[in-house]
Amino acid sequence: MHFNDTGENPLMSKHNQITFEGRVVIQKRLDQKIKRCEIARELNVDPSTITTEIKRNSNGDYNCMVADAMAKARRAKSNMLKRKIYSQKLKWYVLRKLVRRWTPEDISNRLKLDFPYNKNMRISHETIYKWIFEYKKKDIHLYRFLLKKNKKSDQRGRKGRKTASNSKKPSIHDRPSEINQRKTIGHWEGDTVVGAGRTGYIASYLERKSRFYVTGKMKNATAKSFNLAIRNQFAEIENENILSFTFDQGSEMSAYEDIQEFMHCKVYFADPGSPWQKPQVENVHKLLRVFFPKKSSFKDITQEELDKVTNIINNKPRKCLGYRTPQEVFYGKLIIY
Repeated sequence: MHFNDTGENPLMSKHNQITFEGRVVIQKRLDQKIKRCEIARELNVDPSTITTEIKRNSNGDYNCMVADAMAKARRAKSNMLKRKIYSQKLKWYVLRKLVRRWTPEDISNRLKLDFPYNKNMRISHETIYKWIFEYKKKDIHLYRFLLKKNKKSDQRGRKGRKTASNSKKPSIHDRPSEINQRKTIGHWEGDTVVGAGRTGYIASYLERKSRFYVTGKMKNATAKSFNLAIRNQFAEIENENILSFTFDQGSEMSAYEDIQEFMHCKVYFADPGSPWQKPQVENVHKLLRVFFPKKSSFKDITQEELDKVTNIINNKPRKCLGYRTPQEVFYGKLIIY
């Protein structure tokens, strides 16, 4: 047998495939009229491996260079086939999820959860990207469903926004460490999303651990409207899942004591001009803006439309959740998509 300094057999790859050096040995031994079983013993493989190698990679007389070229061509063809979407079931799964704004990475990783025992329901995110842009050449614009990353800094359009002046407001710096560590479900970040020209307002709340999202249409940018949105949208959520809220300094959050009273929870406030102190809700706004762009009017948006969009966001897999969805983590139940 042939072994190098590391104890590996250079005639066989780590995947137990014959290397070019191994094929050189096979050709020499065949020329010397050595039996196949003896060659197999020398290469430390089963005799059937030698028989298969000669049968698949020669046209009669075995030549190591020809055999190696034939084996590489076969592997390349096999890899190309693996990158294609075979079944209609997989194809439609990919299409449906793209339309729902799942990224190729979401789709690829989520398949392992939805079809743990079906190896045919597998596809890499690179293949999905290639597939999308192949369709682009056919004038089918699937790429439009890809989420676009905004390279500009996220300037929140806070010009002219009123802030509440209340020095007694509980600070984010007084928030318990367990909230910062995101170990418990029930701690929310809240904000307001404003339509172009102040044509409408959306109350936006995100649970920190599960990334579960709740939105409510606001009549105006007042504390009364903001608090009413909380009452309505959290009415069906269990009390144990509403432990705290963290807001910014907007005037619509000024009646926080009422929230603490009727929600039986704590409220904390980020420092002025510090959106990074509530990053989860700031980040989900990028998803919300896919459906309601920054320059769009909120005047005619209904709560029903908001609920549909929020449902899409809550059923989108997240890498930070192991490609489970916020809906699944919040309610503790896996949903097969």
